[in-house]
Amino acid sequence: MCWLLAFSPTHASGELRDAYNYFELLHGRDELLPTADDYELLEDITPANFIDGISAVGAGLYRDARSNPGTVFSETYGGGSADVVVDVLVMEDGSLEEGWIAIGFPFDTPLNEYTALDVVAHILPPDIMVAGLERAAYFAGRPLRHDELVFKWDVALI
Repeated sequence: MCWLLAFSPTHASGELRDAYNYFELLHGRDELLPTADDYELLEDITPANFIDGISAVGAGLYRDARSNPGTVFSETYGGGSADVVVDVLVMEDGSLEEGWIAIGFPFDTPLNEYTALDVVAHILPPDIMVAGLERAAYFAGRPLRHDELVFKWDVALI
């Protein structure tokens, strides 16, 4: 983490208008460094924390879906800021798995098309290669919502 504590385009060494004088004043009043509230807000808004949180939710959903093939599991994360839906179909003999994962998110979250694959990589087990995932035009037979990305996989299990 790197905090930008102060900035000004004005730099006039030795003059009263030099921004450094103002920065010194802020420091003297203990108003320059981040506050506890700043750190707390950081926990809520960073993409890394968001991705970690939604990934943890999704991993549980994947396990539930894997244990109950054909049942769709979904959960919303962050007070409605994103949701994960997982459906996994496993052949009765356990030789093939077909699955879909939908990541839904409003446009004002740090999750986007590029970070969605990072989330999926944290949710799915390592034997399902993220590079082999297909973007799907449907989720287990239903059309996509406007706010979601869906990925599909087929994998032979040994």
